[in-house]
Amino acid sequence: MPSALRWLFLGIVLLDLAFVQLTGTVTSPWLWALWSCAAATPLFARFAESPVYRGIWNAAVLASFAFLVHDAVTSGLLHMLEDGLLLSALCQVHLLNNIGQKQRPDLLFFNSFLIAFVTSFFCGDLGWSIAFFAYAALLVLALQLHVCLPRSGEQPRGAVRALIQNGLWRSAAALLATALVFALWPRDFKREGWLGDSMQFGGAPVVAFADQVRIDRSTTPTLSDAPVMRIASKGEANTPTHWRGATFVNFDGAGWQPFRIREFGTRTATDIPWSGTSATRWVRASSRDEGRRRDAAAANDSDAVTVTLLDTSANRLFLPLEAESFDLHFTAGALVDPKADGVVALVEFGEGPREVRFSVRASEVAAFGELTPAARAILTQTPERLPSPLVALEEELRRTLPADASPQRRAEHARDWLSAERRYALPGTPAAARSLDDFLLGSGGGHCEYFATALCLVLRMQSIPCRVIGGYLAQERDASSGAYVVRQRHAHAWVEAWLPGAGWTTLDATPAMADEGGAHESGMLADMRKWLEEAWANVTGFGEAERAALFSAIGRSLGETVVAFLTSPIECAALLALLSMLSFWRRHVKNQRIPLTVRALDAAMRRAHVQLVHGETPRELLLRAQAMPIAADAMQRLAAAISAHERERYSR
Repeated sequence: MPSALRWLFLGIVLLDLAFVQLTGTVTSPWLWALWSCAAATPLFARFAESPVYRGIWNAAVLASFAFLVHDAVTSGLLHMLEDGLLLSALCQVHLLNNIGQKQRPDLLFFNSFLIAFVTSFFCGDLGWSIAFFAYAALLVLALQLHVCLPRSGEQPRGAVRALIQNGLWRSAAALLATALVFALWPRDFKREGWLGDSMQFGGAPVVAFADQVRIDRSTTPTLSDAPVMRIASKGEANTPTHWRGATFVNFDGAGWQPFRIREFGTRTATDIPWSGTSATRWVRASSRDEGRRRDAAAANDSDAVTVTLLDTSANRLFLPLEAESFDLHFTAGALVDPKADGVVALVEFGEGPREVRFSVRASEVAAFGELTPAARAILTQTPERLPSPLVALEEELRRTLPADASPQRRAEHARDWLSAERRYALPGTPAAARSLDDFLLGSGGGHCEYFATALCLVLRMQSIPCRVIGGYLAQERDASSGAYVVRQRHAHAWVEAWLPGAGWTTLDATPAMADEGGAHESGMLADMRKWLEEAWANVTGFGEAERAALFSAIGRSLGETVVAFLTSPIECAALLALLSMLSFWRRHVKNQRIPLTVRALDAAMRRAHVQLVHGETPRELLLRAQAMPIAADAMQRLAAAISAHERERYSR
């Protein structure tokens, strides 16, 4: 087997392992072992014919295969994707270490394509796309070398280099055509489908907004920098930090159930309702006088916060708790549906907008509301069986405060204690707690859902009405524009408590230094990565409206250019000169590709006024020309050109 082909196989298998790693579903020890075995293939090649080596290798592969099959059978659907990807990656490494003169790489090609195809459903982001571009280039080269080169014997001189050069051009052309179609043709990456829905059980969860809160997660989530919102305001102090998208009221021991209006009986049970004053404006007012006051103040935009919702897949307009009004900056393509808990759902239809822009104004009055007795009973309800560490924590917090402490003081004290005494950790990491009990005991760190759950239950045990909120945290500011950028990894959970005299109050017990996506990066590489992520988000969000605007701009620009050239003699002459230079350069390049002996022979034939006929060789032409009345110098030049051509052509 040619060494170049073996190195291409190694690159394909390494990219297959990269695809599996990017899904985030496979544990690190397995991947490190596969990476090491694949990278060491060139060293193992010298032992390929040794029976001892083959016995050890095959025994290790069979043992690993048996373990993975047993794990897939006993663990159920939860780890099926992880075990399946591991089996595919293990097969690739095994095939790579056993390909020789007798074994064909057809299965390696087919399996590598399946890995690239399947992993695209779970990690089709910028990293996967870069890996796929490299994989496609290597795949085309490997297929071309495998088909064209003989499997044994001496390789033709220069054949490998020529095939690689030809394959690189073919790969570049195919990738360029694919990239143009991918970039210019509208498509919807967030469209729901049966395959994505049926395979989500095994995929690694992504830190993002969800309409449910579960505290029994054990898989480490993937952190995505995909932008969700851009928030711009007149001043930093004007920008709210907590942007809510869902409220949760009932705890079942494993998670929180979302707000249901039928449990509360009326739309005004907890929050001031939204009312539409026009097709694009919505306000929250407890009286007509307050509504008129806000409408009069709406003309002043100094306190408005402008939000660009870049990701509409959550079907929410994320708003702060204190939002008293919002103005939509579109008139068609989407509808809003305000809920009784203050959440505003976004209903898209047809080819709706990929970006939704709206302005928000906040006021402390909007956060008040009134609680009905039924709502108060629901918002102070606790499960029948509470974790014993939670009961002990509530008793300790109660003892450290005076008996007549206000609800606000007790709520702030519980929040501050959790923030100071418990540490943050993503689920599935070594420092993370395995359950709520472990988190309350301090034996492991917890994610934001643990902090919110503990705080909400402690407050309810003290008869303080409260609820868990899901949304996003605005804490990353773009230094160049001053706007806040909210990404998927900024998804967050916190608590809202209803306190006498203050209404609904935001209480966030998660430590301030804990960021759902990790520490903020800085520097040139971090800025470049963010720029690439935002550019990729723009590409993946390219829709019908953006395509029409792009083509319109291109057509307008071309039209203006043509009109400018036609109306200006100088520019017209410059264009003709440029076209002439391009034509001359094209002929020059074409001539440079023709060997000198061929060009000399062509010139000699023109001088002698002879021409090759179909099927005639230059030597036969010379014999025919000797019988023709041709000048002696022309005949001598023709004979010399034919002799030089034959030496160049047949000397090897």
